[in-house]
Amino acid sequence: MSEANLQEQILTFLQAHPDRTYSVEQLTNELHFTGASAFTFLVKELANMERKKLVSTDDHDHFKLVQDTKTVEGSFHGNDKGFGFVRYDPELPDIYINPDNTQFAITGDDVAVEIIRPARPGSDRGPEGKIVGIVKRNYTQIVGAFTPSTDEDGIIGSVAIKDKKLSKYELFVTEQGLHPTEGEVVITEVTSYPDAQHPTRIVGIAKQVIGSVDDPGMDVLQVVYQHDVPSAFPEEVTDEANRIPDYVTEEDKAGRVDITDQPLVTIDGAESKDLDDAVVAWRLPNGNFHLGVHIADVKPLCH
Repeated sequence: MSEANLQEQILTFLQAHPDRTYSVEQLTNELHFTGASAFTFLVKELANMERKKLVSTDDHDHFKLVQDTKTVEGSFHGNDKGFGFVRYDPELPDIYINPDNTQFAITGDDVAVEIIRPARPGSDRGPEGKIVGIVKRNYTQIVGAFTPSTDEDGIIGSVAIKDKKLSKYELFVTEQGLHPTEGEVVITEVTSYPDAQHPTRIVGIAKQVIGSVDDPGMDVLQVVYQHDVPSAFPEEVTDEANRIPDYVTEEDKAGRVDITDQPLVTIDGAESKDLDDAVVAWRLPNGNFHLGVHIADVKPLCH
């Protein structure tokens, strides 16, 4: 029997039983080898295959197939119970990640995953994997209201996290950055992510104060700053807006009925930034009431 033929027989058998280990005696029986020379030949070939890293041995000198590990990259989505899934191909099932194998990744992180159990053929159950590296962090900054504290050395307070994806985490602020006052909404740059010692703790530095938690529209501003949405108009837009007069021109009045003498009352709240409807009412000579409902007719500028 040639070396190549024997290696092929051993690999074929072990590939059919990839999760089991075998002693030399067991392999001899399974492969139906007989005689002392066949046993010696098998031992030599197994040693050769071990050097090639085709098989490995355990503490009992049992042999097992070395399976190729497959690593893929994808986006992690965690569950409050600790486990998660990694989406790496829209046409394939997500990879299940056991709580012990998440490497404390946070939802949205780009991660490298090693497949430790492939998907079962004919089953809708996806593969199982373990995260072996964080490729890119999803959260590099977090926006929220600051609360001061003196509970721990170097920590000056905490930031309330509003993002539901981070609901199980706490964000602490260190003394290295700004020292906000209570109720100020700050942009915190993350400097330390969860780990084995602090699995639900995030640490950061206060980099910018964007206002007070009680300021009108602060809820919207927090979302804007959290997701790096542009918060300033381009210069050409503001220049064009500044050229619009703050009074109604005669040209604008053309073809319209002038009712600017009516004492309109807006029905928007005091904090509203979009005053686009109003009402007015008065008694008619016959005793009935006139109710006027006024809706802004905003027309786009045409060039």
